[in-house]
Amino acid sequence: MCLAAQLAVALAVVSAAAGPAAAAAMVDIRSFGAVPGNTSVAAALANARAVELAVQAAAAKGEAALVPRGLSFDLLPVHVTGVHGAWLHLEGNLSAHANISDWGGSKKTKFPSLITFLACEGVTITANASSPAAIVGNGYDWWWARLLNDLSYAPNLVYVQSCTDVLIDGVRTENSPRFNFYLLEVKRVEVRFVTVWTDLEGQRQGLEAAGHWDAAGRLPTFPLNTDGIDVCGQDVWVHDVEITNWDDALCVKPCRELTWGCSSNHTYENAVIHFGVGASVGSVPPSARVNCVRDILFRNITFESPTKAIYLKSNGGDVGTAVVEDVTYEHIRATGSVWYPVYLGPQQQKEPDGRGDGWWPPTNPLVSFRNITMRDVQFDDVIWPQAGVLRCNASNPCTGVVLEDMTISGWNATEWVCEHASGHATDVTPQPQCLAPTQRPGHLQVPDTTVASASTDGSRQPKPHKRL
Repeated sequence: MCLAAQLAVALAVVSAAAGPAAAAAMVDIRSFGAVPGNTSVAAALANARAVELAVQAAAAKGEAALVPRGLSFDLLPVHVTGVHGAWLHLEGNLSAHANISDWGGSKKTKFPSLITFLACEGVTITANASSPAAIVGNGYDWWWARLLNDLSYAPNLVYVQSCTDVLIDGVRTENSPRFNFYLLEVKRVEVRFVTVWTDLEGQRQGLEAAGHWDAAGRLPTFPLNTDGIDVCGQDVWVHDVEITNWDDALCVKPCRELTWGCSSNHTYENAVIHFGVGASVGSVPPSARVNCVRDILFRNITFESPTKAIYLKSNGGDVGTAVVEDVTYEHIRATGSVWYPVYLGPQQQKEPDGRGDGWWPPTNPLVSFRNITMRDVQFDDVIWPQAGVLRCNASNPCTGVVLEDMTISGWNATEWVCEHASGHATDVTPQPQCLAPTQRPGHLQVPDTTVASASTDGSRQPKPHKRL
């Protein structure tokens, strides 16, 4: 995303939110019957309806729906459809109703997200930085149910589909049952100053307090599919976020080029990720409508103990095609990578219900990877005994793979799995054997990653925008 495009995204998003932001009044969800501190089904349903009505009423006046400070509202799914200028402002908590049976459905049900915005023009979700507001997922029981194969699916926390001019600012999510933020077929998006928190330690404490820690085998529930921020869309800027989770932390999802357009022009920058399964692209299966990801930049990202860090993944399928091209990772740091710190290849996944192609699936000739660049990358204390994977298809090799100024060190991380990829590697340790080695003097210097400053190179770094 060039500087002009990035500024255009930010200005369009801020302009779309300018009406509510400038308004002195907000519409309290209690005005429409929301009841704080009550976890009954009746209250959860009433609160959901109150949020919907408050958002609609506020948008009609150019204002925001307010979740008031210091209060918590139990919630079953909220649906906001076709609203122009929808704005939800959090100063208190919205908390997913914890009893799974009250959500209805069965093992194969694809549960609705906790909060859905559909076909809206101008969606704004904000939180007050001075208040401990959060969207709380209460995901523990959902994770157990998924792990035990009692359920195949769980709800996302925030789902935005077919919307334009989306701003998510200052929001904290906790313990989502599934994805924290899932944005599908969206245009002109900015996500900033967001915190995603998935709390394994809290599970341990809760099990101990209830006397179940030993019975649980002294292991917390592994929180499956707790993706941080997943986006299929165009003109996307995600920055200054902190994510703690156990699946994709930042993830570009493909869009279908022939029916909606390619998922393109994304920048993800200035992020701190704890654990997680990477700054990811995919998974990308083939499609008759051509699944597509193009022009993506990840930069200035720090990982602590990730499962994977740089992760580009195809998926199975035998109909249609897909393309991933012009993806750049630069100024990436990680310590204590648990598995492959770099992975380009078929998705490694096996769900408890049997879905997924497994540990070492076949490559897919219908998915093309082109022009993938990794520049100024340093991974220390890698635990897995291989440096990385570049695993492409023999009949459709990956082309234009460029590695520059990359160091991967750790316990025996001395070799790559490197198959059917072409390109070059400059100042890379260890050297991937399938890329042509080149050498040049000097190394890139890590730029200033402070968002409040102007670009160090005059490109792709927007001016900061005042928080709402």
